[in-house]
Amino acid sequence: MMQLGEWKDVGTIKVQDQFPLLIKSTIKCNYGGVPIKITDCAQVNEPADIESAPKEAKKIKDFKISLELDTKIKSIVPFGIKDFKENEENQFFKFKLKISGDGVNDWQLDIKGKSGVIYTCYSSTQELDEVIVTGKSKRGPTSSTESSSEETSSPSLWPAGEYVINWDGFDAKGIYDSTLFNGEDLEAVITARKDGKQKNATVDFSTNYSEVQWTDVKIDRNAKIIYVTLRVNLTDGGAKGLSCYTYSEPEHTLSGEPNPFTGIKVKFCDWDKIPSSVIKPSQPIKKTRSKTFEQLRDLAIEGLAQYWGRNATRGKNVMLNGVVFEVFVNAVNLQDKSKTMDDIPLVYHTNGDSGRSGNTGGSYKDNNLDDNIMNLIPDTGVVQQLSYNAGYIKNDWKNDKLDGWRYYDDIDNGSSPYAAISKFKETAAHEIGHEILQAYYGTTFSWQHKGSSYYLPQNTKPIKGDKTIIDYFIPDFMSESSGEEYPKNGEIDLMKYYNNTPNPVDQTRLIADKNDVLGLIWLTKIKLK
Repeated sequence: MMQLGEWKDVGTIKVQDQFPLLIKSTIKCNYGGVPIKITDCAQVNEPADIESAPKEAKKIKDFKISLELDTKIKSIVPFGIKDFKENEENQFFKFKLKISGDGVNDWQLDIKGKSGVIYTCYSSTQELDEVIVTGKSKRGPTSSTESSSEETSSPSLWPAGEYVINWDGFDAKGIYDSTLFNGEDLEAVITARKDGKQKNATVDFSTNYSEVQWTDVKIDRNAKIIYVTLRVNLTDGGAKGLSCYTYSEPEHTLSGEPNPFTGIKVKFCDWDKIPSSVIKPSQPIKKTRSKTFEQLRDLAIEGLAQYWGRNATRGKNVMLNGVVFEVFVNAVNLQDKSKTMDDIPLVYHTNGDSGRSGNTGGSYKDNNLDDNIMNLIPDTGVVQQLSYNAGYIKNDWKNDKLDGWRYYDDIDNGSSPYAAISKFKETAAHEIGHEILQAYYGTTFSWQHKGSSYYLPQNTKPIKGDKTIIDYFIPDFMSESSGEEYPKNGEIDLMKYYNNTPNPVDQTRLIADKNDVLGLIWLTKIKLK
């Protein structure tokens, strides 16, 4: 038996003049130490290519991305609150992300405003439910026998295709702030990554309020609270019932005779007209203002918060997409008419006829001719005013034993019909509310008190079946509606007229209807540019 040693020159190749030379392998025989030469050792050396330089590395497959804002979307309303005709509203910004090539592993979308990043959406978080695949990869299968200079990269979690990213305007903390979308330039930046590569795409857009400029909304989705800001324009309308006049007797009478009372001066004051029979020592005549303009302004603002807010304090809440939210309203007084509701003077009344309040509002999209004419009339307090009635006031009541005279105390007591403060706060909320209804529903709906009154004059409609001949001649553009009695339980609508007088205790049930409050939020609707 032959014992062999180790192979030498196994598979060795030498190159001469670009030709490979195969050296025959040898193996040593351990018996006698004589090498055995093997001409054919079954080794095959067939180099396919002889290169003098290193071979170029294969390329990794690449990807491309683009981002655009869906131009079919023209406007956005928080939570998609419907308009007054029950038409659906869009609640999302919609971005189209297009991925081509080998796809990407992850991406993030940043929405930026002038103050920095408003919102960031990550592809790998729970926000995936906001991403909708609208297209799939168009890449066909690659043949296993096809040669390619590109290596297959890692699997893509987001393959080539089109994706829609919906954003409802809320930031990362769950806050929606409408002021971020009024006259603002925004930027959306998408960043995509794959195998160490990163690419960006950007789209610029701007937004504006489309309905009014006098209200903002901030919604805290986590706390379930909605904060509404109203910009009102309350002006000082002065006071009535506090004037005095001095009369001097002339030298001659009307017949030309010398006047024996010549030089005598007589002073008359507005409170002199109050019948002595109604004056009580415990109810002193007001000869100076008991409330300044600034105090009346603050009371009007309190009234808006009290009657237009819906929270644990009053009115409970509103329901949005099955979720309960509390609403808090805060009014601020400004004089910039481009940013406020129509201006309305506050007038202090005493020692005379009851001051009537009224508000025709502004001009809005319904292009109501009567409304436009009324807005041409200067706000002198004749047509539009909020009246604070205090002290001795004469009401236009028929068959009253005191001829309509009553004393209104400067108190805030909702259960008293003669509490000047509580009455004024309610009146302010109602009259300013007319412009809210006007902007949301239209002038007719506002002026006719949601169908409970006639158009002009705004008399309360009778209960169905109680119409008289005269009623048929009063303009009525909401004839499908009849007059109403105060509801015996539940809420009493702040903006309606009723036929009967409620028990003063029931005034605590008076509140702006939830749909009217939702309309106030709808008015922060924004349009895309």
